[in-house]
Amino acid sequence: MLKKIYKISKSTFLIILLGGISTMPWLGYLEVPVMNEDFLILSWFSPNSFLDAFASFYGHIVGGPYWRPVIWAANAITKYFAGYQAWPYHLTNILVYGVIVFAFFEFMQRLGFERRRAWLGAFIFAVLPSHELSVAWIAGRTDTIMAMFLLFGMNNLVYAYKNSRFYFIPALLFFLFAMLSKEPAYAVPAMPFLFLLLREKKLSKQDWVTALRHSFILASIVISLLLYRLLAIGGTPFASQNFADFDLLTIVRNILLYIPISFIRADQLEGIYYFFMSHNSAIYIASAISLVLISLAVLRYRKMERREKHLLLFGFLWFIVFILPASTFFGQWYAFTSSMGLIIMLMSFLRLDTKRLLCKYVFYIILSAGIIFSIVNSSRSDKWLEAAERAQVSYESLNYKSNAKDTLVFLGVPDKIDNVNCMKIGFAQAIWYHLGNDSIDVSSALRLEMSDEAFISIERTAGNEIIMELIDGRFLTVGSRSRSVIIDEKMFYEDEFQKIDIETQTKPIIVSKVHIIIKEQSLLNKTFLFTGKKFIPLKSLDIIGKSDNFRN
Repeated sequence: MLKKIYKISKSTFLIILLGGISTMPWLGYLEVPVMNEDFLILSWFSPNSFLDAFASFYGHIVGGPYWRPVIWAANAITKYFAGYQAWPYHLTNILVYGVIVFAFFEFMQRLGFERRRAWLGAFIFAVLPSHELSVAWIAGRTDTIMAMFLLFGMNNLVYAYKNSRFYFIPALLFFLFAMLSKEPAYAVPAMPFLFLLLREKKLSKQDWVTALRHSFILASIVISLLLYRLLAIGGTPFASQNFADFDLLTIVRNILLYIPISFIRADQLEGIYYFFMSHNSAIYIASAISLVLISLAVLRYRKMERREKHLLLFGFLWFIVFILPASTFFGQWYAFTSSMGLIIMLMSFLRLDTKRLLCKYVFYIILSAGIIFSIVNSSRSDKWLEAAERAQVSYESLNYKSNAKDTLVFLGVPDKIDNVNCMKIGFAQAIWYHLGNDSIDVSSALRLEMSDEAFISIERTAGNEIIMELIDGRFLTVGSRSRSVIIDEKMFYEDEFQKIDIETQTKPIIVSKVHIIIKEQSLLNKTFLFTGKKFIPLKSLDIIGKSDNFRN
């Protein structure tokens, strides 16, 4: 009796821990105001009534080449009730993430993993640092909501195969919602054939016929949605920049990059890369460790049961199927759903024989590391809050009465502060919102990435020439590659409004200098410079040769 109570108590504790670990680290983000691309996304919706929130299902396209009516409706409904208050969006993201973790836990059990191993896989998924953008970023909910419906559909599909065919109907409904949330869900017609790998008995002709029939039904839904979009909504997903260039080497490179990005953030990966490039001994040590791990994996694979090998293949194919649509274009958030396949692969290798002491140690080591990761994820909310608040103060510092079709020039717009996206995307929409004018032409060609302790100096050397210097950061031009590790570089940019010449050096200290020439005299009174905390008008530097220093 006591043993049974202990077993139930232990199981209950693990479930509570899984729920806490998947939601608690993200609660700090509830305080983060609307920032970055959130302004762009929310600017698309201005519902005058509750029913207007569903207009994207049958009306005009928002979001450029993307058509994601479930997400657009969720955003529009939230905006209808909450406006630009950020916490309802963040709360939704956190709750959805918690649901995903438990749905993934259930999915792994239905695939055939024993409960303990399925729990550990869901736990690892819950604490991955790579999921920060998908949970903390309001705009990142496209991946999480799609993944939630996708897992609901998968769970019902497995249940339909093992228990009752009736569950194929709700599976279709959930797959439809997933497809209407984000385009990678169009890959679900491949799932019936992937599930054939998990059949323990020898496949019969009827098994192949059933998989083909289900795949045909799912493919028909995909084709119907594409036709509906083309004929009734307009456009196709293939107009996305993701498909602008098709190069086999790029696809292979991106797929390989998506493997580490499934587990860690892009800035962490870049830091690791430059660490190894500057330490030859670290490369040798890492190579030796990799060879040992590969050897152990080969030995483990030879001893794996047939079912485990099939789970391994299933996880690999899951990863490939859901990462292929993003393989022509690299974006770290695209790995959210595909990372589940890598975890399935990892769990197929890991054995948790409770009678073996080593297995117990492995379990508790992973558990401890996961708790540390969750604490780190939680601490990141402070950086997001600092970046968002600094952006908000900067917007509110603008004291300008704009006219219709005005042109404003902003110099030194912060793309990132402490590796957190600040005003990287959606800057123009944020300006429109704070100035109450969405017809302003916003030029923000000069950007910067900085630490929290960066130091900025500004000097006006002539009527239309400005020199800015940034210590512990870098200037860059719009559209340039982001860097978490700064290197020596030079950039030049010119458009109809300005000429920009940038030079960044890292020794003896990190210093980035930029020389700007404003081309049009009329823009001098409409030019604003970022000081590190706010935007100031260029006209405030009204004495030629005057220099101002700004420390954060």
